[in-house]
Amino acid sequence: METHLEKKRGQLIYTVASGSEVSGYVVIDSMVAGRSCGGLRMLPDVDKEEMSGLARSMTLKYGFLGLPQGGAKAGVRGDPASPRSLRWRLLKDFAGAIEPLLKTHTYAPGADMGTDNADIRYLLHSIGFSIKRRELRENHSGYYTARTVLAGVIQAAGHLALSLEGCTAAIEDFVLGIFSWRLRPNESGQRNQRAKVHQKISA
Repeated sequence: METHLEKKRGQLIYTVASGSEVSGYVVIDSMVAGRSCGGLRMLPDVDKEEMSGLARSMTLKYGFLGLPQGGAKAGVRGDPASPRSLRWRLLKDFAGAIEPLLKTHTYAPGADMGTDNADIRYLLHSIGFSIKRRELRENHSGYYTARTVLAGVIQAAGHLALSLEGCTAAIEDFVLGIFSWRLRPNESGQRNQRAKVHQKISA
């Protein structure tokens, strides 16, 4: 595995490849104190432009939330439904290629589409990186992301003078879709209180 660095539009774009076959990407959009953070996904169609846009979104997300960390995103090409042993082999190879980024905290990965905390923990352990007990805990990231999606939908509908009643939406992420459905406004215009119920879905 080889890693090639490209600087484009103020971003650091790392392409991991074996010969002409691309295995994945890490895109760092911004850094705070030399560090960045963002999810690492596994999908068969991961591409550079998408990772670039998502990394930028992470910078905006952290800035909006007032979190002192830079924005980044990474993706490994692979089938998230394949046996864990196969997925972990892909993650181990990817980790070895970006080891300097991981060990210096230049890029700190988190679970994303097609990966879970066990995957990220294995990826870091595969390069000898120790994980503290309190790290990589379950969080409610999907719930809070769904809140921002819903807020955007409501604002867009209002701008277009549309009523949400009868409208449909396509949401790519399954867990995000569940939370967005639970958060939808009910007939009285209030948020559905069932949104407070957090549902854990295993990969």
